[in-house]
Formats: sequence, structure tokens, C-alpha cells
Amino acid sequence: MFSGRTAGRHRLCLGASVLLAAGALALPAGALASVNVHPASTLEGNSGKQTAVTKVDLKCGDPVPVPNNAHCDYELRFTGDGTARGFEDFVWDPPRQVTLSGNQTQTVAMNIEVLGDTTVEGDETYTLAVEEQTFGGDGTRLEDANGSYTAGTIVNDDRKVAAIGKAPVTDAPAANVHVDDWDLGKQCQTDDATGKLGAFGAWGYYVPGCQVVVTCPQGTTCTAHTTSTITSDGDERVTLNARTAVRDAGKQIWRHDVPCDEQAAECTAEDQTPEFTGGQTVEVQCNGVHARAEHVANVACMVDVQYS
Repeated sequence: MFSGRTAGRHRLCLGASVLLAAGALALPAGALASVNVHPASTLEGNSGKQTAVTKVDLKCGDPVPVPNNAHCDYELRFTGDGTARGFEDFVWDPPRQVTLSGNQTQTVAMNIEVLGDTTVEGDETYTLAVEEQTFGGDGTRLEDANGSYTAGTIVNDDRKVAAIGKAPVTDAPAANVHVDDWDLGKQCQTDDATGKLGAFGAWGYYVPGCQVVVTCPQGTTCTAHTTSTITSDGDERVTLNARTAVRDAGKQIWRHDVPCDEQAAECTAEDQTPEFTGGQTVEVQCNGVHARAEHVANVACMVDVQYS
């Protein structure tokens, strides 16, 4: 059985299973069928289901041609051999059976549904098993083969907001903003502050927020996930305003506002952009309000970009 292959044109293994070490590919000569798997890469999301499509190119009679009256029978099915867990991280299509005549090709789409969650975890993979038999025109079985391929990656989009420390109460709004950035992602966080009562029509103590901007790499298509949080050292009501926007050469082409209102010490708002293209930017800005002058609060907002 093959394992650990992510893409490319591979022949199926004849007869006994073969173990691939460190990505090496050792195949017997004379294989009569080829498989080319195009792995999917799918953002997990925080809820619901996201469809991921793995495309598989099949050819009967490759690299060794077979008579046109021969045929190849394939079965394709997802397995639980990757790091992603079935029915917890994803659910999958039932097995597919495909029959090709000699020297015929076909591309098959195999789908899974990625199950969104808010758990902070690593990226996870799932696998596709392919079984194949080749028969001559007289029904004689010429080949019996099987292989296993990495079919896709579920990309984690959950990040923890930095832990909030306690600071003395001050009458001034937060003056400092701390920024943390990584590859195609950025987070800003304000210092703890009491804020200003009634500023900008706030129902309580308005805490100024911050803004971060990330640019989609040229030649790619991007989506972005944003997370904004207000955290107070009290346990009364807090509210948050988070705005996500996509801009092209400074011109706003998409915007979405997400409010959050909790009778608790913390409130978090999350959002997801539509696709945008290389050179365009995504930005998130946030601010919040908390209830009492004897408490402090701070605001953090984060954007994380995925691209293809």
C-alpha cells in the first residue's frame, strides 16, 4: 500500500503492499494502470460543513498500453488512515466504482464534508484508497493492484488570543497597541484601560481598539478568517464591534460588521471573507465597551489568510 504521497502521477502496486519511506517511490515495472491524485486544501471553518473535492485522474493502459477490448475496474474510497478523524473532523462520500475501457482516461471527483469547529489544533490530512483490476478482452485478469494516497488537508483556522494580564485602573484610554504577525496573519492587542464613559454614544466605558491589515500574495486567491475579542477583569456585560473589509487599491469592495454582546467577562466575534485576489488587502478593526469604572478591559483583533 502506498502512503504519504500527496500528488503526482503514480502507478498502482502489483500484488503485495509496498511501504514508502521518506517519500521514496519504488514501483514494479509493467503496471497497467495509473492514478494521479490532486489533493484538496480546505479551511476548516468554525461551524457547519465545507465541501472539499479531491480530483483523481485514472487511465487504463498506462504506462503499458493494453488492448482496446481490455478494461480496468477501479474502486475509490476514503479511509481513516490520515490524522483527521472520521465523523469528528469530516464525513465522506461512499466508495465509487469506475470501469474504463482499454487506454481510456477519466477524472473522478471525490468529496468530503469538513466539519467546522473552534478547537485550536494542527492541520490534518485524510487519505484515499484505490483498488484496481485489469482484465483482457477474454476476461483474463491481467493485474490486481492497490494504493493509498493523501487526498487532502483540513487547514486549521483557530488561534488563541493572547492571555490578558491585569493592570491598574487608569482614567485614560489605552495608549499602546501590541502587534504580532506571522506568515499571512496578524494580530493587534491594546493595553488594559478603563476607557471613557459614553464616548461615541457608548452605553458604558468605551475602550479604543486597533486594526490590522494583510495583503493577499500576487498570483493567488485568498480567503480570510477574523477573530476579535474584548476581555475585562470584571464579570459584568461587555460588548464588541468588529468590522472586516476587503480593499482593492484602497477602494473598499466588501465589508461586514459583526457585533458581540455578552453578560460575561469576555466576548468574541468571528467572521469569514469571500474570496479575494492577489494584491487586494483584508483588514479587521475592533473596539469595545465594558460596564464599570473600577474595571479595565482590552481589545484584540486577528486576521488569518489562507491562499491557493
